[in-house]
Amino acid sequence: MLHPISKKIRYKKSSRILHGTRVRNPFMQPCPFDPDLSRALVVDNDRATCDSLAMQLERTGFVTQTCAQPDHLVESMNGGRYSLAFINLHLQEVGGLDLATSLLDSQSVEDVVFMGDPESSDTLVRAMQIGACDFLPTPVQEQDLGMLLERIRQRRRLKARIHRAEYRHSLLLQSIPLIVFSIRPDLTLEFINQSVTHFLGYSPEEAMARRNWLGYLIHPEDRRAIRSTLRKAFDEGSPFSVECRLIHRKGHIVHGIARSITELPCDPDDRANGAGRRVEGVFMDITDRVFLEQALVQSAKLKTLGSISAEVAHEIRNPLMSIAGFARRLNQKTPAPELDIILRESARLEELLNRIRDYLKPVNVSRQGCSVNNLLSNAAALLATEMDARSVEWRVDLDHEVPLAMADPDALTQVVIDLVRHALANLADGGYVNIQSASSERNVLVKISYLQCAPVSDPDRLFLPFEEDTDVHGMPLCSRLVRNMGGVLDFDQTLGKRSIATFTVSMSKVDTAPAPLEGSFVEDGASTVAAEELRHCFEPRSGVLSRQLFDDVFARTVRASNRAKQSLGVIVIEVDGIGVHSTHNGQFHAKKSLDHVASALARELQQLPCNILARYGDHEYVAILPDTLQDEAATLGETLRQAVHDLAIPVAGPEDSRTLEVHIGVSAFTPTSSTSPEEYIAQAYHALDTAAGREERRAPMGSGISA
Repeated sequence: MLHPISKKIRYKKSSRILHGTRVRNPFMQPCPFDPDLSRALVVDNDRATCDSLAMQLERTGFVTQTCAQPDHLVESMNGGRYSLAFINLHLQEVGGLDLATSLLDSQSVEDVVFMGDPESSDTLVRAMQIGACDFLPTPVQEQDLGMLLERIRQRRRLKARIHRAEYRHSLLLQSIPLIVFSIRPDLTLEFINQSVTHFLGYSPEEAMARRNWLGYLIHPEDRRAIRSTLRKAFDEGSPFSVECRLIHRKGHIVHGIARSITELPCDPDDRANGAGRRVEGVFMDITDRVFLEQALVQSAKLKTLGSISAEVAHEIRNPLMSIAGFARRLNQKTPAPELDIILRESARLEELLNRIRDYLKPVNVSRQGCSVNNLLSNAAALLATEMDARSVEWRVDLDHEVPLAMADPDALTQVVIDLVRHALANLADGGYVNIQSASSERNVLVKISYLQCAPVSDPDRLFLPFEEDTDVHGMPLCSRLVRNMGGVLDFDQTLGKRSIATFTVSMSKVDTAPAPLEGSFVEDGASTVAAEELRHCFEPRSGVLSRQLFDDVFARTVRASNRAKQSLGVIVIEVDGIGVHSTHNGQFHAKKSLDHVASALARELQQLPCNILARYGDHEYVAILPDTLQDEAATLGETLRQAVHDLAIPVAGPEDSRTLEVHIGVSAFTPTSSTSPEEYIAQAYHALDTAAGREERRAPMGSGISA
């Protein structure tokens, strides 16, 4: 039974006041214990002893409770917590040591002070093993109590300082913009900080749970060198600093420097028995620096190449024209096989000079903030016919968090199309093409990878116009366009049983775009995006194309379908019951439910990479389906309706049997040059209203599906 003696309250300064608001200092994390010793519990079978000690503790500022019958003390505390517990070692019925063990195990007290004489060394040892912080002789003298409390307060203050230092160290370690790791000889992780999520896309728990996680992420071409470096570090304890490439969870390459920050014990005996066998280090992301270096190198190479090529072309053209002219005259007077050879080679050299002239001709680009995901979706729609005709497996993997890039939309679209066509021309049998978007700290990345039929012997010549089979409007033009937009076009290939080639286009983000390159004809247009939500082309939670970008994407798709003479399908999706759902559960939960619905719709539509789901209204969506016939669109519409039905989201709560459903309207036909995007929407809405049993709000035809 607990008896309160005093309820004196002591206020602690655990936060600071700023402009009238209490703001917690992030470096002053609350201690898991009470450093000020505010509450005390006194347990003794003698009531007089309990009351006497409680009165002394009250005079020192404690809120004190006493207990003279400790039989059921732990059960009667009801979650209460005390800074100190003064327990008589020689309690009747329940031993003092056993009671202290129960209180500490239940976390009802933070520290225990035993009262009385330990009598034997065994009792003293067991008390220390339990966790006793001190002993207080009885009868209790006020001077002894004061000295004991001062000793405990000093220890508590020191413990609080250590806790705050550890917390600051942990906070800095988790927040530093570097991956900090500790790795064992089998390449399993002993520790990795939270920065791994930002740089590589994995949580620390995922990284440490997987065996050989780091070895799996190292780029195949760097694995042998990194393994050799780590083996040397484990065997000899030598520090290292090595540049390497890791593979992000989404597939793109992260360039970085791995550097050890501790040395292993150099004592051979320690290494022999396994002591300290781990390497601690950091990984610093230098992806943006690598791309910048590549841009500078490409710029310098092209400038030098341009100067030399222009001079050589000028010096060769005049004598070449003279040689070719005299050869034609001689061939007219006296035909000979040798003259045919001269004329043929002269024509070949003249064609080479024309390619150099076209390559050096300035290219005008107009940079503005543009959606890379939007451009990739349009390019995928334009290339769908060529892909299907070749029966090529291809995937479009878009990162919905990619911000706007500073580029020319038309020029960048042309670059993507030319790169994909180059991949198709060099694709191995049974190969694939993967189109991916990603972002680094300062750049937006577009990656096009494919399984190539044969490795490229000299990748540097891929973007130059000097080969006879080089198309000046292909790879060389792509390189010039990307360079004039302030970006970098890079080619990489992984050799082995399967040779995988990857083109990487790196463009600056809108807020980090550098000045135009010297000598390039660039018109910098300010981005017309004013709203913060337009910094992302897709809604971050659901991955749905934003309403502001829908009109532009849909208009482009209609024009592309007209040029390709393909049927274009549209599905209008209306979520039914969301109004009642919002009234009953609140707007926040209604938005989360809509996100679940949108995610389910997007998963079904991702079966084909060209399909796009866009927001059209507060609870309406539109699915754009290139190269889709009416019956195919209707079948897909039923699949979407079933996917939402399977979510089983209650309209008004768990007790309500009604669930959120969708009404669907479908429209599909081949557009003409006079077809407007609004005609598709009108037909789909007409079908939706008909299926839902409402009066039609727009005209003609389509297929409707109602829940």
